[in-house]
Amino acid sequence: MRLRVLGASLAVGSVVVTAGCADDDDDLASITLPPIQTTTTTTTTPPTTTTQPRFYEVQPGDTLIKIADAFRLPMTLIMEKNGIENPDQIYAGQILELPDASEVVVTTLPAPTTSLAGAPISTTTAP
Repeated sequence: MRLRVLGASLAVGSVVVTAGCADDDDDLASITLPPIQTTTTTTTTPPTTTTQPRFYEVQPGDTLIKIADAFRLPMTLIMEKNGIENPDQIYAGQILELPDASEVVVTTLPAPTTSLAGAPISTTTAP
């Protein structure tokens, strides 16, 4: 008989424990946790596009040097590409073909300011 009473009390005890846990869960559910701080790193790479047009229509007041500077191209290369012999003879409405960037080759080097020994280089010429 004692076994039955002991078994019944264990069953009742576990119900009480379970009920106690349920009350704790309700209390925990009402607690507000602080927000989780996150960081997001977004890297976007714009698509590579060619912004330089193939052709340019000469506008009133344009000069060949202004056009070359605007497109960062050597004036002589624009002249060669379009068969222009005199850079002063372009006219409004004329369509110029602009060289592709791959056609531009830098053939000049900047002038040195010092010699290999470190002494300044004189730019004056002898008479």
